[in-house]
Amino acid sequence: MKKVIESLIPAILALSALLCSCSGNVNRIQVTDKLGNDCINRYYYVPYIVGTTMEFAYAMFMPSGSGRLESASVECSFPGAEGTFLEHRAYSTDDYGQDLPHQIGNPCTESGSKYTVEFVRDTTAATLRFYYVIPEEARGKDVSFHFTCTASTGETVSYDIEPCHVRNMTMKLDIKMTQAQCYFSLATLEAYTAAQAEFNEIPIDFVWGYSTDFADKSNRSTFINPACVGEFTDFFDIKTSGLKMNDTRKMYKFNIIEPQLGRQEFDGFYIDDRDFLSLDLNCDTHWIPGINNRTGFWVETADGKYRAYIYCNAVSADNCTVSVKRYTMF
Repeated sequence: MKKVIESLIPAILALSALLCSCSGNVNRIQVTDKLGNDCINRYYYVPYIVGTTMEFAYAMFMPSGSGRLESASVECSFPGAEGTFLEHRAYSTDDYGQDLPHQIGNPCTESGSKYTVEFVRDTTAATLRFYYVIPEEARGKDVSFHFTCTASTGETVSYDIEPCHVRNMTMKLDIKMTQAQCYFSLATLEAYTAAQAEFNEIPIDFVWGYSTDFADKSNRSTFINPACVGEFTDFFDIKTSGLKMNDTRKMYKFNIIEPQLGRQEFDGFYIDDRDFLSLDLNCDTHWIPGINNRTGFWVETADGKYRAYIYCNAVSADNCTVSVKRYTMF
């Protein structure tokens, strides 16, 4: 389908492009004797999160010999964050699946929440990609997109994407932890050394450790309730004096592949806002051993303010990389 949508050949666009709207409904481009357009949200199936990028493909077409495309634009209900733009190149795909760019317009101009490309080549059919970086202002709200195309004949057509709901949760990827920088705060979504946490009075919600003293290699990577680190001094060198170590009792191992946290696009289970709201963490945890690559755990802070899913992207004896989805309960 990508070759059809991205093609610059008007006949193919007019005859057989199948495009999906934001809600997943299917629309067919019909053979036409006038200016036409359609649009696909290429990632309609994922939770929309502040700071992530939505991608659209906006197709425009008119009969050959009837004029040319003059401009394309998209207006959003919220201005996109930095990195938002309407592409001024169309793409075709070669036999190896590689994108081939074709410049057909001037670089995108921005006016408030509107992004416009003026065509500079004699073009009767094209598909432009629109990249929208979700801004903080859209958190917990619906975002809508109004696409418009104009032709040299004076015709104008438009396409409205159904509102897309931005989630309340926060996501942060690839947070590095080490044997020294092993103190993690869900309030800041950062890992700290003991000195950093003490100096900045950072509340610590869990601690990472790795010990070769465990015979079972799969259990050597461990996440510990800060209030219980004293029970594991034989295995881990963790400082507690001068630190604000929260009593994080509600930690529960739950091994799933989370596609946004792990970047496995079509594999796994997406964690959404509703999962945090329905979560039942009836547990009393001191530590969770065996959190390795592509595994994770749920956690709730001692004061109940935050719930999160911690996903382990990579682990070794010296380093651990985690990605987090966090929901603010109040």
